[in-house]
Amino acid sequence: MSSENPYQLPGPDLRWDETGAPRSGTYGDIYFSRDDGLAETDWVFLRGNRLAERWRALDRARPGLFVIGETGFGTGLNLLCAWHLWRELAPPGWRLCFVSAEKFPLTRAELERALAAWPQFASSSRELLDVYPARLAGFHRATLSHNTSVSWLFDSADNAFDALLDSAAPELPNGFAVDAWFLDGFAPAKNPDMWSEKLFDRIGRLSRTGTTFATFTAAGFVRRGLNAVGFDARRTPGFGSKREMLCGDFDENGQKNIGTAMPDNAAASRGDADPNTTPRAVDYWALPPPALPRQTVAVIGGGLAGTSVARALAERGWPVLLLERAPELGAGASGNPQGVLYTKLSARAGALNRFALTSYLHALSYYRRRDVFTQPVGDFCGVLQLLDDTESWQALAATFSEQQEWLRFVDAERASELAGCTLTRPALWFTRAGWLAPPRVCALQAQHPLIDIRLGCDVQHLEHEAGQWLLQTSSGELRAGCVVLANADASARLLGGATLPLKAIRGQISFLPRQVLREQPRMVICHDGYLTPQPHGGVAIGATFDLADAETQLRAADHQRNIAALRLALPNVLASSGAADAVGGRVGFRCATPDYLPMVGALSDHALLRERCARLSHNARAPISAPHAALPGLYLNVGHGSRGLTSTPLCAELLAALICGEPRPLPRDLIHALSPDRFAIRNLIRGR
Repeated sequence: MSSENPYQLPGPDLRWDETGAPRSGTYGDIYFSRDDGLAETDWVFLRGNRLAERWRALDRARPGLFVIGETGFGTGLNLLCAWHLWRELAPPGWRLCFVSAEKFPLTRAELERALAAWPQFASSSRELLDVYPARLAGFHRATLSHNTSVSWLFDSADNAFDALLDSAAPELPNGFAVDAWFLDGFAPAKNPDMWSEKLFDRIGRLSRTGTTFATFTAAGFVRRGLNAVGFDARRTPGFGSKREMLCGDFDENGQKNIGTAMPDNAAASRGDADPNTTPRAVDYWALPPPALPRQTVAVIGGGLAGTSVARALAERGWPVLLLERAPELGAGASGNPQGVLYTKLSARAGALNRFALTSYLHALSYYRRRDVFTQPVGDFCGVLQLLDDTESWQALAATFSEQQEWLRFVDAERASELAGCTLTRPALWFTRAGWLAPPRVCALQAQHPLIDIRLGCDVQHLEHEAGQWLLQTSSGELRAGCVVLANADASARLLGGATLPLKAIRGQISFLPRQVLREQPRMVICHDGYLTPQPHGGVAIGATFDLADAETQLRAADHQRNIAALRLALPNVLASSGAADAVGGRVGFRCATPDYLPMVGALSDHALLRERCARLSHNARAPISAPHAALPGLYLNVGHGSRGLTSTPLCAELLAALICGEPRPLPRDLIHALSPDRFAIRNLIRGR
């Protein structure tokens, strides 16, 4: 990844030998043993970590999580072997989370070619290939069958596992740990940069007593580096022609040098503070609270945000009360009959743009999950985003110059062929996107035996009492150990003094029948507004964008605004242009934040937060070491604006990971950028 291209990663420079096995041209090393790659993985990583023995001993009465961390995904062979063994031995209810870093990811086509060498894994390989991400920097999370998830961290191993930590401050606890390490990757002699002190430090910080590791190498500096951070690293017989390998166990009492190799961005630059030892304030106020024991969760709000997090928790074995004040799910901002699944790309990789792209890529695979979406929920017909001007075209073309399977640049002629109507501007073609019906998405997400849906249930008051949350509702009193507020701007009235700068933005869509169209588009087209083809002809267009406007009734003037915007962008589509052409529409209210990032995570007692972080009002870089101010078991998932279809699946995974103590599906800086407390801290710094 270069400074000119903040998204795309370089390829691995694959070379294929006469047997069809891949080899790295960059490092001059093989991806797996020519003798027997399967046997090597079994000997080094599965047996080296005693996985069969440990998985047979898992407590059937208390289902939990087992985490494997890997330092080089390569061809995915280690994952396939571990996943196969997990299916054979893991007790019901237990979950496997496989987290793998990779600096030079293969493309899906290259991965498919490599995995063809193992026909015994053909079914598993296909399932893996279906969710394998694009070669873009960052974190990518996918769900596999048999209670398994895989997280790809596309970055160097040291940076990736540093970003996986909850805090850059080594003295602060981490909310999850890796149970077994597969220290793979190219040999230290070929790739010495990976096997660094910083990597060993992060491995130690992500481990706990009982964590194991195994690696094919027996290099002395690797053994010494792992011993220094708390492992009892020992040499054992290696595989094939390798005389020795390393494996070992972690003991928290044996830690010696964890935290000595601090990342460059971990230190505060306050006055005379030592930048290598002074943690940033954000490492305290944004630190997630400890994971909760499994218990009933009340999710307030039955739209996309609420049903997605209810589903994520139910799949982890948590009973959920899904409370919706309307008589049906998806009745609020999630009630439009069609919503567009796509993202706006930018050549600049700020927090908003990185989150938008990451959540979009996650959503592409999520909505194809056959175990959740057992019925069609829309049409993946593709989306065309019209490009506004030469400058934006050139900037995006320079950034996404490599044609991706999920994205293509097309000229106006090709865009017209795809859309079935005449377009006059070039476009970005999101090949796997389309439109979905949000109410149907909500209904299917909520179909799970552990989700108890309560419709017409308006939550009027929240109170924490005797270790539980007491909910006063229009249907009576309810209790839950944990509460997730996913009810848009209505969440503010339940939180008293919390600083939630949410705004409701009125939007009106308009429905146009087939007879007023000169051409019937067959694909979603986005411009300043958008157009979605309706299943039985005609289009839905929109949407207006009005702040401080509470009018719920349809307005002819807003139909005219939508039609005028469509005619300006697609002058050849409409045969006429009057507001009377509209045959209906819908008014909804988007819930947005000032920075247009959603608010997702644990919520603090803001009076306590201001007290503990008071030094920030005098010095924005002052170190803070006060205990966390999070309210016990209270979480927020709001502010998704007009991109709820895209953002809510990944945000649901993030919340489930925080609540259940799993590895996070986003890097630490993006989790901080989504924190519900960020605006309270900004106000404190600005003296408000």
